[in-house]
Amino acid sequence: MTLQPGIFGRVLNSELAELVCYPEKGSHRQLDSTDGSHDQESVSDKDCAYYAWASVLLSRWLKDPGSWLCAMSFVTLELSCTVFTGDGLFGNLTGGVVESLRLDTGVPMLRHMLGGSLLWALGAFQCLGKRFRHGSLAWLHRTSGRIFLLLWLFVVGPTAAYLSLFCGIGPARAHVSMTFFAIISLDTTLFAYYYFWRAWLLIRRRKGQEALHGQAMMAGLCFTMTILVQRPLQFLVIATRKILLLAAWASPDDWLWTKRNAEGIALNILDHHIGLAVTTAFFGIMLLLTLDGPRSKIMVTAFPLTESMALDLFGSERPHVLELIFWRLRVPFYLLLRALVTNGWASDPIELMAAEAKTLDQS
Repeated sequence: MTLQPGIFGRVLNSELAELVCYPEKGSHRQLDSTDGSHDQESVSDKDCAYYAWASVLLSRWLKDPGSWLCAMSFVTLELSCTVFTGDGLFGNLTGGVVESLRLDTGVPMLRHMLGGSLLWALGAFQCLGKRFRHGSLAWLHRTSGRIFLLLWLFVVGPTAAYLSLFCGIGPARAHVSMTFFAIISLDTTLFAYYYFWRAWLLIRRRKGQEALHGQAMMAGLCFTMTILVQRPLQFLVIATRKILLLAAWASPDDWLWTKRNAEGIALNILDHHIGLAVTTAFFGIMLLLTLDGPRSKIMVTAFPLTESMALDLFGSERPHVLELIFWRLRVPFYLLLRALVTNGWASDPIELMAAEAKTLDQS
């Protein structure tokens, strides 16, 4: 049979991509089908490019030492700022306005920062330490994997959800922007939980699923590392904001129109909270299009799966009605939670926490 897009999308296994993609246009390769027969699959240049994109996303990027060097460089910079200034990198860049250890969310932020740093270090070992997956040293891979999952389950995941939900709105009272930020961040956390959970079930219940287990772990890990895409964009927004404020300050007094517009753009459009929300939504908005969660075509094609692999990963060929209800109602549930912590979008969660802490201190 010829492989066609179905409920699980195209065959996008990254290892398969290396086997079937050839530089010659219209080349052919014998492929094993699910029933053991052999069929010919014609691979076009477009298909090769699609396979290559998925391969880079999962297999190559997370297994590239250079990628992890960038990640750990960011971690080092973040921790160095914390040690020497008492606040994180972006807490310093924004003057303690967003993602700062000086806010009332500082304690969970610090736990998230330290836990996430260790999580990425373990992730690097899992992805790069190929020689530790088999043989007498395989216990190191298994043990570090268990620590990784426990760290996400009890530290990094819960603090990510908490910080996403209780994010402040800033002086611009950016309720709409920060609601979008909360929804996307909560969804990213949920997807990471899901893939880590399925990866744990695969390795616990079935033997011979090491490759799919690794792919599910890498999928979950991708969701924990979206910050590496968001942070450079946020830095550009902050830098542009500072340049506009400096230009307004340096302009002659008779350039009133220029001063007002530069300050207006910097303080309103490029507000730190709005910048955080927009840069998070730049890529994260895609998650809101996945109505059926990991079963959605976008997700299945983004993370390479054959039909048989998808069946093993999800546990069933088609989702149960309760599973569909869960994924399709998740965004309204996020909105409900955000409405609760903001008193119906009338208050800043950070201000409410500060007032509550002050009341407790007085009592």
